[in-house]
Amino acid sequence: MTRLTNHLLILFILTAVATLASAQDTRVISRIEFEGLNQIAADEALATSGLKAERPFKIEEVDAAAQRLLDSGLFKQIGYRTRTVGNKVTITFQVEEASGGDSPVIFDNFIWFTEEQLMEAVRREVPLFAGRAPNIGKMPEAITRALQQLLTERKIPGTVEYLASGDLSGRILAHLFSVTGVRMPICTLHFPGAKNISEAKLAGIAKELSDNDYSSELVRGFAGMKLVAAYREVGQLRAKFAAPVGKPDPTCKDGVDLTLPVEEGLIYSWGQIDWAGANALTPDQLNAALGTKQGDVANGLKFDRGLIDVSKAYGRQGYLEARVRPAAEFDDSARKVSYKIEVREGPQYRMGGLLFKGLAERDARALRDGWRMKRGEIFDQGYLEEFFKRDVAGAMQRLFIERRDAGKPPPRIGFTLTPNKQTLTVDVTLELAN
Repeated sequence: MTRLTNHLLILFILTAVATLASAQDTRVISRIEFEGLNQIAADEALATSGLKAERPFKIEEVDAAAQRLLDSGLFKQIGYRTRTVGNKVTITFQVEEASGGDSPVIFDNFIWFTEEQLMEAVRREVPLFAGRAPNIGKMPEAITRALQQLLTERKIPGTVEYLASGDLSGRILAHLFSVTGVRMPICTLHFPGAKNISEAKLAGIAKELSDNDYSSELVRGFAGMKLVAAYREVGQLRAKFAAPVGKPDPTCKDGVDLTLPVEEGLIYSWGQIDWAGANALTPDQLNAALGTKQGDVANGLKFDRGLIDVSKAYGRQGYLEARVRPAAEFDDSARKVSYKIEVREGPQYRMGGLLFKGLAERDARALRDGWRMKRGEIFDQGYLEEFFKRDVAGAMQRLFIERRDAGKPPPRIGFTLTPNKQTLTVDVTLELAN
C-alpha cells in the first residue's frame, strides 16, 4: 500500500510540473509599458524593442528586447519587470534616457538609390528611423547592416563604411555612411538654375571634382567654397546650392551624373559701410583700406581681401590683435548691401628686441645694420615685408655667394614675432632657416 501511495505521489508531482510548464508555454504578452520616458515616444521605444502584444511570452525574447533598447543608444540604463494574471503577461521596462544627443545621418554616395529607398532599407533594422541616430549606442551598426544588405540584394559590389563626423572638440556632427571599393568618377555635371553664370563656366570651375570619386559631402564642401565664391565675385552674395544628386551615368563606364541645383539670388551693389569701435584709424582710412565704393557691384571676394587689408592697416600702427566682425544688411528692393563692421582694436605694441638665431656674427651684424625700426617705436608689422624685400638680399649677399660656391642652397631667412602682453612690446627673431 505504501509503495502504491509513493507511485501515486510521484505521478501527481510530475503531472503538476507538466501542467505548470504547459501554463508557462501558453502565456502571452498582454501589454508592454515603459517607465522613465521623457523625450522618446512610447511607440518609438516599443518599435525599437521588437516586442509585440498578443505574442507568446518568452523570457529570452524579453532579454533580447532589453538588449536592443540598450544598443539603440536611446537609453542609458534598462531594466524590466513582469506581472502575470492568468496567462496574460504585462511587461514594464524601466528606462533612463541617454543624454548624448543625436545627429543627422548622411548617405554619402549611394547613387543607385533614392533617399526614400535608403530610409526604407534602414527601417528594416531600425523601424522608426527618421534620418537621425543617437551619438552613443549601436544604431550605426544596425544602419550599416541594413545598407550592406541592400547592396547585396541589388548585387552591387562594395562595402558600407561608417564614419562619425565631428569637430575638433570631438563633438559628433553627423553619422556618415558611404560605399567603398567601387569606382564612381564624376562624368557629367548639371547646374539647374544657373543663369548669370553659365553652366559651362560652373562646370569648368568644378572640373577638378572629376579627379575624385563621387562623394556628396565632397561636392557640398566644394560648392560652398569654390562655386559660391564665383557668385560672390559678381555680387550675388546670397547664392546657394541645394544638396547634390548623383546618379549612375549610362554614357560613362562606372560614372556619375551629378546634378547641383543653384539659387543664384540678386546682384547687389555696395551701400553704406558703418564702423563701430574704431579709434586708432578714421572711417576714411578704414574705407580706403577696405576698398569698397558705394554703387559698385558688391564683389564679395574683394570685400574679403579688403578686410585683410584693414587688419594690415592696424598692424602698421602696432595693433597686432585688431579684429573686425562684419554684419551684412540686405535691401532687396534697392538691391544694395550695407555693412556694420565692429572693430576690436586691442592694445598698441612697440618694438622690443631684435634677436638672431643660426647666423654668424658677420651676417647678424649686416642684418642689424639694415634694420630701421628702433626699440620703443610703434611696431609696424608691415615693415617686416618691406625689410625682406628691400634689405635682406643685400645683407646676405656674401653668405649667398659663399653657399653658392660651396654647392649649397641659397640662405633662407625666417622670422618669429614674440609679443609681450605685460610690456606691450614685440621681440623679432631673424633665423637662418636652412
